[in-house]
Amino acid sequence: MATRRAVIASAALAPLATAEAATPVPSRAIRRTTLSRIEAAGRVTLVQRLELPAGVTLARHSHPGAETTRVLAGAIALDLAGTRRTLRAGDAVTIPAGAPHSARSLGPATLVVTWRGRSDEPLATPA
Repeated sequence: MATRRAVIASAALAPLATAEAATPVPSRAIRRTTLSRIEAAGRVTLVQRLELPAGVTLARHSHPGAETTRVLAGAIALDLAGTRRTLRAGDAVTIPAGAPHSARSLGPATLVVTWRGRSDEPLATPA
């Protein structure tokens, strides 16, 4: 079950990755590595390392649980609650459950993202 859920989680996020029209980058160009997955009492915590090529946009979406993102290398532009922030290596942000957001890599970027939520809910939905 844990393996199946991890595959579903990765597949659920893949359609959210799009690129700017001028430089098409398929979502498979985003390298995702699952670092940790814990399920207990109907809750799940998933930690993934995301490696984004330059100029990739993660389309506007939300999660039923909270998300924490830390930028390990590079920089991203994050749109959250009507505000655009630039996050650089070393920066972190917590995105509340249900908050629509999008992001764009400002060059090659590496992130560690932690999602928390209920096991029976989709990881992400377009917003």
